[in-house]
Amino acid sequence: MAKARQVRVDGIHFQNLRYISTTLAAHIGETVTLRIDPRDMAEVRVFHKDKFLCRAVCAELGGQTVPLREIIRARNHRRRELRGVLRDRQAAVNTLIDLKRGDAEYAPPSTPPTNQENGQHLPSSATETSKHHKPTVVETLEHRRFTEFCDACRRYRYIGLCYGPPGVGKTLSARTYSRWDKVKQSDRWHAGPTETPLLDTVFDTPDVVNALGGIASGVRFARDTLKDSARRPLRREQEQLLESIRRRDEEHRTELHTKHDWLSEPFPELQPTYGEMAREYGMKDARIADPTTLILIDEADRLRMASLEQVRAIFDASEVGIVLIGMPGLEKRLARYAQFYSRIGFVPEFRPLGTTEIRRLLTQRWTPAGVNLPDQPWAEEAIAAIIRITSGNFRLLNRLLTQMERILEINSLREVTKEAVDAARESLVIGQS
Repeated sequence: MAKARQVRVDGIHFQNLRYISTTLAAHIGETVTLRIDPRDMAEVRVFHKDKFLCRAVCAELGGQTVPLREIIRARNHRRRELRGVLRDRQAAVNTLIDLKRGDAEYAPPSTPPTNQENGQHLPSSATETSKHHKPTVVETLEHRRFTEFCDACRRYRYIGLCYGPPGVGKTLSARTYSRWDKVKQSDRWHAGPTETPLLDTVFDTPDVVNALGGIASGVRFARDTLKDSARRPLRREQEQLLESIRRRDEEHRTELHTKHDWLSEPFPELQPTYGEMAREYGMKDARIADPTTLILIDEADRLRMASLEQVRAIFDASEVGIVLIGMPGLEKRLARYAQFYSRIGFVPEFRPLGTTEIRRLLTQRWTPAGVNLPDQPWAEEAIAAIIRITSGNFRLLNRLLTQMERILEINSLREVTKEAVDAARESLVIGQS
């Protein structure tokens, strides 16, 4: 037997009986369908929009009581969820307004231009940067904004300041943009082909206790590493040429021992000699310019006044752009140093992911590296729970999806459900996002 009823503040009324459940607290004023077994009136099954919602019980008949505090707790929980949804929708509206205004960062040109300055190729748009700097992270809106921000600091030789809350992906975007993982994996003394395009961005993280001269020495070492990578093609060419000259001289000496008339003929010399070519390539090596055009400094909150003065000296002494990356409040602290703050040209905020972006990632089955989740369509409740728990925090999204894989594997589950998401959330430490 099915009956339509309206959810009231104190539950559902049917046949002079009152049925209650904590789940109903989120549906007050809405119409639901009751499915009743006339042989057992102690419990009814509640459906909302043709989907099972919950089981409601009659405290008078079933002997099961639901305390008022649980109902209040469920209502407050629903209010918090709705406030989060409203915030996400407001952010989506703001994004759409920016799109309507024709903001260039959302409309990359179909044919990306190039900019040649001082013989170095400089990416001039997010499209070109993504082409040359092959991304290893998901291309989110904030990552594209960060890419264009770094391109502008590189092109106009400015100091830029990027700040944002922890876990939103600032460091990951910076490492991806600079391709610093490739720099760390490479052998700076190796002779071989260089990366294409040329590695031209330094990524440096100051020590927690940065000693006097620490930031300057760290940046200098990183720039030397990039310069050594630019020397690789020349070193490879030098090694091949000098090796061919060495073999030629050995064959020539062997022939002199057997065929040359040492008494009547002068000692023949072959040109060019090994020493001449070594000196010529040494001069070519000295003429190679430093390829560095941008310096990214992460954890800039650790920099004290002396370290900031070193950064200013590096900026004044070389024609490179500098980007400082830190937490909210860094821009206010730097404003107290007038000489340094006057050189800052851009101050963007790195914001958390929006609801639309998280939903798109989950719909496309994006997962962190090494994490395998079922390919079956995920329950809408599970996706909504992930969005609510992570609140746009990219680091927390990585941790939650990793923990979900563990929960599904332990329980031999093949589908991602809200229960699995809640179980994964209970084993995580959820801080302020």
